Amino acid sequence: MLRKEELEHLSRFSSTIKLARKTVLRADSLSLSPVTAVIEGTIGIQHILDDGRRSIAAFYLSGDIIDLRTPGTDQRHDLVALTRATICRLSPAVLDDVLQLNESARAVSVDNLRRQKCLALDHSVDLTKKRALEKVASFVFECRDRQPTVAAEIKLPMQHCDIADYLGLRPETVSRCLHELQDSKMIEQPTVSCITIKDAGALRTLADGTKHDGERAR
Repeated sequence: MLRKEELEHLSRFSSTIKLARKTVLRADSLSLSPVTAVIEGTIGIQHILDDGRRSIAAFYLSGDIIDLRTPGTDQRHDLVALTRATICRLSPAVLDDVLQLNESARAVSVDNLRRQKCLALDHSVDLTKKRALEKVASFVFECRDRQPTVAAEIKLPMQHCDIADYLGLRPETVSRCLHELQDSKMIEQPTVSCITIKDAGALRTLADGTKHDGERAR
């Protein structure tokens, strides 16, 4: 953890910003300020193809640090607020100085980056190999595992249209898959933004790409 004087020093070279949902931080501005801490809400990395199709490459929650420093290449991706959010734009040089002097804070930062790498590797498998129902089942577990505390109710960190862009699906496919998981008694969805896992074993089997009850994920 950062000491009080280190937080004060870092804050003098930082700026806190509140963002409405769908607010976009363009790639050119991120090249000048490439390190962002998420204070609350959900922030995504998005890429827009020339024909208008959008991909959400990754999403970040409260406590995550987004480090988009890319030596030798131009910044090509935007950040987008997938919910109302509060972020802190950090000075990379000052942050590096603080982490260099604080071993515990450096360990937390390294752990954060390792976790993001593992999430990216798992997500690449989901995108390239899994069927729609398997992708949505995996996403439910990702949301559960990324919650700050263990709780029966899982809050979806973004709307169905954003989940679709993250999973490479259509919004109606996401909705259909969630209904199918609920009909199969694997989950309950009391509200559009909350899920409860009812049969973790069956859901995990599906998320791992294994046949369940003779059915194949579609």
